[in-house]
Amino acid sequence: MHIQEEIQLQDQIIPVLIVDDNPFDQLILQKAMEKENIKIHLANSANEALYFLKKEEIGLVICDISMPELNGFDFLKIIKEHKRFNSIPFVFYSTSQETDELSEEAFGLGASDFLSKELSPIKLKNRLKALIKQAETNYNIEKAFQQLKKQNQEDKRLLSKMIPKKALDQLSVSGNEKHVIYSNVAVMFSDFASYTKLSKEIDLSLLVAKLNTYFTEFDYVIQKYGIQKIKTIGDSYMAASGILSENENSTILAVCCAIEMKHLVNEIAKKEKYHGLNPWYIKFGIAVGDVVGGVIGQESIIFDIWGDTVNLASRLEGVSTKNSIIVSKEVNEAVKEYFITENRGIKDLKNYGEVEVYEVTSFKPEYSQDSEGQVPNKAFFKSVNF
Repeated sequence: MHIQEEIQLQDQIIPVLIVDDNPFDQLILQKAMEKENIKIHLANSANEALYFLKKEEIGLVICDISMPELNGFDFLKIIKEHKRFNSIPFVFYSTSQETDELSEEAFGLGASDFLSKELSPIKLKNRLKALIKQAETNYNIEKAFQQLKKQNQEDKRLLSKMIPKKALDQLSVSGNEKHVIYSNVAVMFSDFASYTKLSKEIDLSLLVAKLNTYFTEFDYVIQKYGIQKIKTIGDSYMAASGILSENENSTILAVCCAIEMKHLVNEIAKKEKYHGLNPWYIKFGIAVGDVVGGVIGQESIIFDIWGDTVNLASRLEGVSTKNSIIVSKEVNEAVKEYFITENRGIKDLKNYGEVEVYEVTSFKPEYSQDSEGQVPNKAFFKSVNF
């Protein structure tokens, strides 16, 4: 996914601030700029001008030198010390003739230009037109920069949802697809039982809509338990607990998540049966251990995990049946204090041979708020410090 969009410069109405305590001089400047693509603000003093700068976006300041309270030079010094305002083009407009001494001080303070009030209307108009054109360029660039900055912040927010912080930090430091080892990660695979048969019984658009409904609900469930979504492939939904944060109860939370997802699917199935529809049921495989995680791709970036734990979880899901949560022996040991589990004997798993597997059926009564053991109670969450 290439998130960042191209930022294009667009013509803007340039806000111009005239700072002068003489209304006649203000009128002369307005007249000289009347056909330009600008919006004029008037200030009678430097203090009033500071109010405008804090309240409005300004693209160009035209300021008299001799003013009450605070003269133009001191006003410019304040502007240049302020991070928010110091890049605004600043032009002096004075009754004095343009002397080397005054212009040298003005440019030394960071002024963009120095205009004499004795300039002819034509010369004043042409000088201001050139200054406005330059201010327009600067203003558009600054707008584009702010838009880009905002876009980058949005990109980071979106990336933080897709990529775990540990992997994102590694990517920022290395600049390439370095990988991170995660320990004690519970990898969960799920898919819908008899999906191939069921998918042939429904229109394609409705099939996609139905999958989206389930997967959206699954997203809410895993977010609640702090579990990282890895990817979906067809009807398969893959997630991993212990990626977003190191948690000694990551395996317990993964199983809790699977039970809630199963319960959600079963509740929908009841409604489907009531309306004479073919219900969908889900099955799971969960294994725990070390995984390697990282970002792959350049334009379309994806966070993924690899390793024996991932492969084993996939094989366990492969031997699972509808409404079943099949787990490895290691997962069973980690969760049996809270859940009712049953030994399902030895299964011949591809590339693993004969492996002892278990099924998690429900929460134990003391940790469940319903008679079927499908919904955890406060005692459960308190016990696992969640």
